[in-house]
Amino acid sequence: MIAERFDYQSPTRLADALRLLAADPDGTRPLSGGMTLVPMMTLGLAAPEHIVDLKRIPELGGIHEEPDAVRIGATATHHDIATDPRVRLHAPLLADAAALVGDVQVRNRGTIGGSIAHADPAANYLPALLALDAVIEARAKRGGLLRNATRSRRIPIGEFFAGLMATCLAAGEIVAAVHVPKQLAATHQGAAFRKFARVKGNFPIVCAAALVERQSSGERAGCVAIGGALPIPVRIALPGGQAAWAAGEVETAIRQAIDDPMSDANASADYRLEMAAVHGARAVEAACRALDDGERSA
Repeated sequence: MIAERFDYQSPTRLADALRLLAADPDGTRPLSGGMTLVPMMTLGLAAPEHIVDLKRIPELGGIHEEPDAVRIGATATHHDIATDPRVRLHAPLLADAAALVGDVQVRNRGTIGGSIAHADPAANYLPALLALDAVIEARAKRGGLLRNATRSRRIPIGEFFAGLMATCLAAGEIVAAVHVPKQLAATHQGAAFRKFARVKGNFPIVCAAALVERQSSGERAGCVAIGGALPIPVRIALPGGQAAWAAGEVETAIRQAIDDPMSDANASADYRLEMAAVHGARAVEAACRALDDGERSA
């Protein structure tokens, strides 16, 4: 199919982009990498009258280190995130998730902001960001007489997703950046990301992000976040006070948290639940192994 005709704008200032989006929020869509929006338009699933391309806006790009977090601009590509030394050092879980997105072409074009805003339940970033307690920075045009005034708000990742491919972003509001808290040193924290897809490069049927840390008492605590099983990602706290978690215990915790798994042409509800439990447990096992390796090498 051929997409419907649309008006295309490519501003270089954030205020201009937000003003264009606010002028007709129902008929205008922001474009970042285009890895989801463009196929939807080609298939006739979306027909915006106006497209506002965000790629040329400097404020929305780049990766910067903050005192307690790494700020990743919305137009940073998956390749940028997978290879950036600051992300690999301070948030290796996110770097690993980015490295497994799609194929080389997708990783060099797709962006984290576009992926988060579309909120596909199987997207790699969703459980990784949930496990890491990331914060979404959203921007929109401020009302009133000031032409270039904008407003900003920060949204905890746990409050960002509103349902299947739905977020709490208001009309005319965009993802501007993601603030990812720095993980602890490898000697105190281990992380792992796992995805299960039938064809390499496809969206996963389920994916899992695990984070395990050593507490001051010497015991372990952690969580595993699952994507693809429910309309929004779910974070499951692992039982504390144990030196390790048996795979069966982790699988049971995941099954209890996913009470109504999705079913579609790719997988039945039962199969999706089983894969979530199995790959979630494998992610936790890999995170524990990473923690042990870090402690031994210290």
